[in-house]
Amino acid sequence: MKIVSTSMHTRIDYIAGIFFFASPWIFSFTESVYAAWTVIAVAAVALTMSLFTVLSTKR
Repeated sequence: MKIVSTSMHTRIDYIAGIFFFASPWIFSFTESVYAAWTVIAVAAVALTMSLFTVLSTKR
């Protein structure tokens, strides 16, 4: 049962990754270096996973 198509899921992943990357500046918690870098690392993982999802569906 597919609720969300693969292309829509990929778009949501990219939007979430970009949002995670920008969130330290959006929510003004750049003073906390560990919190900011943790969220940036989560963004990098989310965007990397999205890239692999796109590559695996093009086979």
